[in-house]
Amino acid sequence: MYLIEKGDVVRHMGLGKLMLVLADENENEEVELRDLDGLEYVEPAFELVKLPKSDTDRLEFIQKMNGVNTSGSLNKENSNEH
Repeated sequence: MYLIEKGDVVRHMGLGKLMLVLADENENEEVELRDLDGLEYVEPAFELVKLPKSDTDRLEFIQKMNGVNTSGSLNKENSNEH
């Protein structure tokens, strides 16, 4: 078993989808996640499989997340004005 950490991409076995880890696994063995639709979850770590960095599904997921996060980069620019 690998410890699941912030920034990892995991496959949720119950839901069958890839998700980004938003925070390290907590003391209750739960992990905060976000899917491609922007929905956030808190799920037990045993439901998740960490993908290796060279996994093609992982690389595609990251590319899609970066596409989704284009609006997030606009928010960063706006936050600099404050």
